[in-house]
Amino acid sequence: DVGANVGAFSLFVAARRPRALVVAVEPQREVCARLAFHARINGCAIRVCECALSDREGTAQLFVDPRDKARASIRMLGGDSAQERREIATTTLLALCRQERLERIDALKVDAGGADDLILDRFFDTAPAALRPRLLIIDACAPTSAALARGLVALGYRALASSRAKHVFSRPEE
Repeated sequence: DVGANVGAFSLFVAARRPRALVVAVEPQREVCARLAFHARINGCAIRVCECALSDREGTAQLFVDPRDKARASIRMLGGDSAQERREIATTTLLALCRQERLERIDALKVDAGGADDLILDRFFDTAPAALRPRLLIIDACAPTSAALARGLVALGYRALASSRAKHVFSRPEE
C-alpha cells in the first residue's frame, strides 16, 4: 500500500486476508503513527514502512499541503507555494520488495501524489516479471495516468475500471 496514509486500504486487505503480508508505505512520521495505531487496535498485522518510494534510493523533499496532510508528494504539489517541505528517506519499490523478502505481489495500491510514474516506471524496468502485481490500483490524474495506462497495457495488463483519478488493472496468470 504505497501512500498508505492512515491505512484504510491496508486495513481493508488485512481484515479480509488475515494471512496475507500487508506492507504499508507512508513518508510522514505522524501519519505512520496513526496507521500503526489503527492496525494495532484492529488486530491487523501490517508492516509499516516510514519512507517514500521513488525512482532512486536516498533522500528527497516531501511537499505537504499544510491544510490537508493527506496531500503530500515528492513532486511539488500544484497551485500553492505555501507547502511545507521535509527531507525524507526514499527507496525504490524493488528495494522495498527485497527488504521485505517479497516473492510476489498479489495487489498493489499506489497513491503517491503524482509521483506514481517515478515509482512504477523504475519498478517495471528493473523488477523480475515474477514480482509484477496481479492487481494494480493507481490513484493518478492525467497526464500521468494516460502514460501509465499505455505502459501497463504494453506489459500485458488489462484495464478493469477507471474513474477520473482511480485506475484498476489486472495481469493474467502466467
